[in-house]
Amino acid sequence: MSTALVAGLLGLFGTALGAGLTTWTTRQTTARSEQRAWLETRRQEFRSAVTQFASALLAYRLAVADHWLAQHHDDRDAAAASAQSYKSRAVALDGLYVLELSSDDGQLTKLAREAVDTARTIRYADSQDDMETRSNNARTALEKVIVQARLVEPGRDRVKE
Repeated sequence: MSTALVAGLLGLFGTALGAGLTTWTTRQTTARSEQRAWLETRRQEFRSAVTQFASALLAYRLAVADHWLAQHHDDRDAAAASAQSYKSRAVALDGLYVLELSSDDGQLTKLAREAVDTARTIRYADSQDDMETRSNNARTALEKVIVQARLVEPGRDRVKE
């Protein structure tokens, strides 16, 4: 009788232990899955913000260069080019703010602001060569933003898992 009682208690203990371990394992797996899903969502939002900013900055860069050309050549509509330049700047600033909200990296924010400022300087060019140099500088500044964004992308260390 005592052997049966011990065996029954061991069976009951084993069942309770198995149920506890199963519950704990399930919770851990669920928590990891939720963490991965959250991190992937954050990574996708970050990438979207970087893409939005890059596209807007390139459009702004082209609009400012077009505005400069319209001011210095009689065959273009300077008023329309000016309006497009200001509209593109507003979109670029919107992209900048979205990027800033999606990242905690101060270096990325600094580089993005410098890229917008660099694009803005195109309008102050003294010659077409100077304008083209400033336009290329804006593109180079954007490339620095993209390099930094790749370094600080959320979940970058987990992408290979």
